[in-house]
Amino acid sequence: MPKTRATGSSSTRNRRATNTPDGGNNRDNEAPTQPTTAELATLLENLRKDKAKEQKEREKRDKELMESIAELRGLIPVNGHGGARQPTPSTSNTSIGRHIDISGLEKMAGDISLKNFQSWRTKWNDFCHLERISTFPRSEQRAAFRMSLSDEMLQIVETVLNIPTTAATTPDAVLDHIRCYIRKKRSVALDRMEFEQCRQELNESFDSFYIRLQRIAACADLCARCVDERMTTRVIVGIRDQETRKRLLALAPFPALQTVIDLHRSEESASLSGPHLVIEFHHHSRGRMPADSFPLPQLKTFFLLLFSFISVVRFAVICRRSHS
Repeated sequence: MPKTRATGSSSTRNRRATNTPDGGNNRDNEAPTQPTTAELATLLENLRKDKAKEQKEREKRDKELMESIAELRGLIPVNGHGGARQPTPSTSNTSIGRHIDISGLEKMAGDISLKNFQSWRTKWNDFCHLERISTFPRSEQRAAFRMSLSDEMLQIVETVLNIPTTAATTPDAVLDHIRCYIRKKRSVALDRMEFEQCRQELNESFDSFYIRLQRIAACADLCARCVDERMTTRVIVGIRDQETRKRLLALAPFPALQTVIDLHRSEESASLSGPHLVIEFHHHSRGRMPADSFPLPQLKTFFLLLFSFISVVRFAVICRRSHS
């Protein structure tokens, strides 16, 4: 009996081995395949790239969040290291506890011309830069701008331009509308005709004439490509000094605008300082007196009187000899 059991068990094992496809062991076929070294390296590289991408996105979100907080508080934008810099007294200026003071800004008149409007807008931009208007809420910016307009201009903005006080229009946009309104009231042909007829007035300095010409040109909407040549021609034709004009017309090729300006300024300075120049020759080595110590008109009068006296004495001597 014991021998029979051993034979049966051995036959069972043989039958299990022969049922496999390759005749081998089932445990070896069921084991998972191991990844290669190249596959592991690729997997690690992909994980590293995904992690770096997530890190960049997280830093970008943090930076945008800090910039939004700094903009709301009127602080300096975040620096390149991802942290917000502390405001310094010279560069930071929050709107908390401050008010916009427009007392130093002249109000825009309702009948303002286009030339004066350009100057007023430049002053407004400088005022906004100095007062840091951008750090204030939009409602306070619009209120300060309305306070800088006269009653007549404010009515034009609200009624004619149809921009109510409750509108969310920025001051720059309102200024653009005002400029278009002023432009429509005056034909551009009139400004161009004024530009062509502009001449230097009597006792007007060249700088004053040139500034006036530039303001007219800004309103005339001249061609951007030929504005310098037209300005040069207008300066040459409009100046009062005939000699300087002749010198400018003799230049070849056609001079640049800055060349004409520099030449006329030097000529004007020389003509203004010429009468006041006194040339003195001091001959200290020869012991001579300066030339201005001899009054020429008085010397002429003295010699004339001396010549007349000699002539009278000579005539008297001749008369006495004839009588004797």
